[in-house]
Amino acid sequence: MEPLLELARVGAGDDAVRFTGYIDNMPARYAAIDVLAAPSRWEGFGLMLVEAMPAGVPLVASTVDAIPEVVGDGPAILVPPRYTDALGAALTRVLADPAARAAMAAAGRERAHAFSWDPSAERLADIYDEVLATR
Repeated sequence: MEPLLELARVGAGDDAVRFTGYIDNMPARYAAIDVLAAPSRWEGFGLMLVEAMPAGVPLVASTVDAIPEVVGDGPAILVPPRYTDALGAALTRVLADPAARAAMAAAGRERAHAFSWDPSAERLADIYDEVLATR
């Protein structure tokens, strides 16, 4: 048995963890989950969070690197890295509170607009305009 699969099954049933391999329709996967846990110890950007927000997925993530900046206010509960009690409590809180999940989902959909192509292109055009104006 694969070492990671064996490790994932320790203390859990055979269906507790699934290693799916490559998936080409991630928006549908994100839309099918109740909460996304991102207990990163380090994270350069947090692309999975940006991908999950338009699907209205509430997020529970670590307070590492760019994650707080990426999620902004509302779509996520942030917890310290490596603090499993806080992670578990946050996941339990989100799953137990439909109103909070709905509010987080709405905040995530709104926050996702900041990462769409139009605002990104506008920011890049502004940078080019600024650089070219100094020439």
